[in-house]
Amino acid sequence: MKKILFFCAVIAMSTMTVMANVYKCTYYDSSATVEMDSTADTKADWSGTLTNLDGTTVRMEGVVSCSNNRGSAIGATVDVLTTATSDESTSHLNCWCKMVRPFVSKWVYVAYSGSTARCARYCSHHCATFIRDDATVRDALFLNPLTSTVK
Repeated sequence: MKKILFFCAVIAMSTMTVMANVYKCTYYDSSATVEMDSTADTKADWSGTLTNLDGTTVRMEGVVSCSNNRGSAIGATVDVLTTATSDESTSHLNCWCKMVRPFVSKWVYVAYSGSTARCARYCSHHCATFIRDDATVRDALFLNPLTSTVK
C-alpha cells in the first residue's frame, strides 16, 4: 500500500511541475497587419487576427479594464492594475488592454477617457483601434508576456 501511495504522489508532483511549465511559442512580426472583429461599445473584450508578412496568422483575444492607473505613455505595461474603491465616478478613467490568447500579456495602456462612463463604454473600441493601428501597442502585447514564478 505504501508503494502505491508513493507512486501516486510522484506522479502527482511530476504532473504539477509539467503543468506549471507550459510555454506557448507564437511567431510575431512587428510589421504585421491586424484585422479586428467588430467591437461593440460597452464590451469587456476584443478579438482579431494578426497576419504576419509571411502570411501566417495568429488569432488574438483579450480583455479590457478601466483603472485609476495611468500609463506613462501609450503602450506602457504593468503586471497588475489597481482599482479604486472610493469615488468611482472620477477614478476609472484609464483604458488598459490585455491579451489572453494566444498567451497572457501584461496590461497595456491605450487611452485616458476623461470619465468613468466614457471609459466603460469605449475601452474595448480603443483597444481594438490601437491594436490595429499602432505597432507600439501590438509590440507591448506580444513582447511582454505575463510571467509567473509560481511552481
